[in-house]
Amino acid sequence: MEQDAARIVDVLGMLGRRDFLFVDLRTQEEYAQGHLRGAVNIPYDSLQEKKPLLSGWRRIYVYCDRGNASLLASRELIREGYPVVNLWGGFHNFEKELEARDKKFIDCVWEKN
Repeated sequence: MEQDAARIVDVLGMLGRRDFLFVDLRTQEEYAQGHLRGAVNIPYDSLQEKKPLLSGWRRIYVYCDRGNASLLASRELIREGYPVVNLWGGFHNFEKELEARDKKFIDCVWEKN
């Protein structure tokens, strides 16, 4: 794993904190099917125009479907000075890790629209 990357399960305790932002870079349709509770949806293709929303956060965690788009986005944002961490493996990896978890745990961190 690269330096500015983390596994989703390792940062779940940050969900809901006012100084941390979770950004789901998937499409609106994918986001509606399920996302980290409290994550905002900024599709990767819209990231450039939505950058002003990323100012002022202590840490920004980005994720996508499999980790490719979030890796590219995190590298770009880090170069521009944003405090970004890429969530390694994205939604696909997180979904696999959730399979071994208790249903109550899943309901605490995951929501569907």
